[in-house]
Amino acid sequence: MTIPLSSKRLDGENSTLIVDDSPKYRLREQETRDSLIHHGVVHFYYSDYENSLIRLFHRTPVLGDVMSHILLWAVSLFTAIKIIVFHRERTKLFINPIVGLFYCCLSRILGINEDIGLAGLLFAPKSNGLYLRLRKEFTQFCCAKATVVFVYSQGELAEYSGIFPRIASKLKFILYGRDYDVFSNKQFEGSPNYIASGGISNRDFNTLAEALLILQADGFPVKCSIATRRP
Repeated sequence: MTIPLSSKRLDGENSTLIVDDSPKYRLREQETRDSLIHHGVVHFYYSDYENSLIRLFHRTPVLGDVMSHILLWAVSLFTAIKIIVFHRERTKLFINPIVGLFYCCLSRILGINEDIGLAGLLFAPKSNGLYLRLRKEFTQFCCAKATVVFVYSQGELAEYSGIFPRIASKLKFILYGRDYDVFSNKQFEGSPNYIASGGISNRDFNTLAEALLILQADGFPVKCSIATRRP
């Protein structure tokens, strides 16, 4: 893992904070620390995308989607505030991009001078034109504070460079690092040739279905299971 960010604290010591997006990565902290030994002192903060209340709203009809998003943003904002108050590292890398966006926003407003890296920029078009413009301006405002913004495909690099021309020079493509436990033994046996797709926000299941129809027409036998809310 290479982080093209470097900064020194006032005492001359290299110091980096990595904000992970899941507490499960505590299990690999020492291994990650060893791989970053040449980057100086590395600290870790383990954030989470969901808490029990957000998961409850995921299962709630009608207002569940709106409320879960509001709570997610609130939790992310509170996490960014805690990092500003309690962490003085001069270099920060956010694997949790939502927390990272809020952190960049607050840092820009407060005039905090740091090297900030965002990993995993997420942006999808919305049907409401006003909401889309507001999200676009907010994202550009936040990312302007970052030193570098990582994306995980060349396609994203091209698309986001067009959507966010003011931060195009900050966008960098890196290979996506898979979760460490992706190949661990699971109590699950699936049929051959299947695709599983899950999630809630920014999922384009219509495009997935169209792609599967193309594969099917070419004689590619595959089953697809989608896990999400009914709407």
